[in-house]
Amino acid sequence: MVVVVGHLCSLVTGSDSWTYVGLYFNQGSAVLGFFIISGYSISSSLDKNPEQFYRRRFIRIYPVYILVIIISVIMSVTILKAGLIWPQGAATGPTELFEVVCAFFMLQMILVPAIPIIGQIWSIAPEWWYYIFAPYIRKLNTVTVVSLIAFSLAFNISFPPPGGDNQNYKYGLVIIALAWLWLSGFLYHRHRKSYIAILLIVIPSLVANFYGVFTGKSLFITILIILIVQINTYKLKQRTKILFNNLGDISYPLYLIHPAIFELFIYLKIHSPSLILVTSLTLSLLIVIKYERPISTYLRRALVFK
Repeated sequence: MVVVVGHLCSLVTGSDSWTYVGLYFNQGSAVLGFFIISGYSISSSLDKNPEQFYRRRFIRIYPVYILVIIISVIMSVTILKAGLIWPQGAATGPTELFEVVCAFFMLQMILVPAIPIIGQIWSIAPEWWYYIFAPYIRKLNTVTVVSLIAFSLAFNISFPPPGGDNQNYKYGLVIIALAWLWLSGFLYHRHRKSYIAILLIVIPSLVANFYGVFTGKSLFITILIILIVQINTYKLKQRTKILFNNLGDISYPLYLIHPAIFELFIYLKIHSPSLILVTSLTLSLLIVIKYERPISTYLRRALVFK
């Protein structure tokens, strides 16, 4: 939601509307915070059940990812053939075939930039490659992982991308530049029962903030939440768990589909942020209920490796 509202501010309405959520918390910082959550959750997933890890990741990521690429590309080549100029002046260029092909194989930010109409998929590529390497990282000792965090953070400090969206990182450099975030969460989970875990997750982000790396409030709020969750032994009620799990399910398609919805509304000259937001949430919910859950159930049965 921070990303969606942030894009409403920076692309559609300007900084005078929805400012507190969209620009105070900062969408870029929210994405960086998610990398920490991802590292934490993937470490947990591997600890609980290392079998068929790649199968689980594929089923979680690819069905919605492919659907949104197809929807966005169809809209790009039929409605927004020459691209789009946003109300706040930013431009979305036309879609190239090679960008689409590379996106199917998670090669955006490695061989090509992200598809313009869904530029936020720049972050999905490093996420995916961290999944690929995760079982091997799990075998590394803590000193080695800390060394990787230090190297990645030093690289990120030395070569910060302009604008904070990482689109200017090419040739897979974004995978190196943001690895310290993901590895921090991964390593924190490994040592979560020790006080050293707090240092492992907090110090890298404090160093990055000191050197002016694109961090921000959402990142530190994420870290605080992870620490509170670990300290707190209170068990959530079942209804609360269901609510949070449903919100989590909606968040992924919402992150992917919202730019295409924004662009369609702008093309139709509808600039109502409330209507755009409600439509984005509604479509994301429909994707979860009518598409993701049924196809995930099918794939879990079909992709069983003996």
